[in-house]
Amino acid sequence: MSFFSRLSDLFVKRAAAYERPDRPPAIILAAFGSTHPESLMALENIEKKVAASFPGYEIRLAFTSNHIRTRWRERGLDPFYRAQNPLVRERYYQINNVLSELAQFQEFGARLILVQSLLMADGEEFRDLYNLIESLKSLDTRQKSLRPFPWLGLGVPALGLGEGDAATLERAALALSSLGGLAAKKEATVLFMAHGNERLDLPVFRALEMTLRRHYGPGIHIGLVEGEPSFETTKSIIAQTTPPGSRLVLAPLMVVAGEHAKNDLAGAPDSWASQLKAMGYNVEVNLQGLGSNDQWAALYVDNLKRLEKAVLKEKAQELNLSAVA
Repeated sequence: MSFFSRLSDLFVKRAAAYERPDRPPAIILAAFGSTHPESLMALENIEKKVAASFPGYEIRLAFTSNHIRTRWRERGLDPFYRAQNPLVRERYYQINNVLSELAQFQEFGARLILVQSLLMADGEEFRDLYNLIESLKSLDTRQKSLRPFPWLGLGVPALGLGEGDAATLERAALALSSLGGLAAKKEATVLFMAHGNERLDLPVFRALEMTLRRHYGPGIHIGLVEGEPSFETTKSIIAQTTPPGSRLVLAPLMVVAGEHAKNDLAGAPDSWASQLKAMGYNVEVNLQGLGSNDQWAALYVDNLKRLEKAVLKEKAQELNLSAVA
């Protein structure tokens, strides 16, 4: 019997000691969130892929943004908004943060809880989430059996940690093949908008850009809303390398096509699209969040699989179970 099977048996025995014997392992998908109802489909697509790969797990979605959670609660109290948006699922009006979901899962005792970040990169948001999870994991009790979160782990963002590893960047580049192919065939220059970070340099986006260019040629650019390469930097490079009149396709390098995609990228008079049109380019905007891309969603599923294995292996060692995988 493998140690994974032994741990499954152990879960059953431990669960039987509580009032609720049906405490399955849990997954929390931690997204920044979105106030745009139509963009939520990208998150739900990831959720479906995770559910298909982790049968038996209880899966919940959490939003890390205080502002976005507040907006949804306000909307939940607005009967006119509800009437105008009948397809919005009830859960969004009461969407929780990660800590609240963890507390609810823990209320009836310890269980395996995997938190998967739906962020793109190892930036400030992910570091904050990492600190939260590590703090909860370190909570101790006199009786080890009463520790509140002994089976807890955090999955890395889509592009991994730091600068990202080569294998992850290769898979990310392949997931972007539908747009990358336009550059490879010289049918268009492609500009992706990523969020970035004001206070942390995120070299992973430069590494991804280089990987994309190896696959699809030099007509691929990534600009950041915050940090470098900024839109001004990227716009200057495009002006030097792409003649006016060329086809230019813009797309969000974001899990959801929300506020930044619809306003900063596409909508406002000073948006990226508007500025590039003024420079003489034939601009098209692809407003699809990467969560709707099954290959991109698979990056999060794979990160969860690695996390599950790591947490169970750690617990097996703690319990002195032989690791016969």
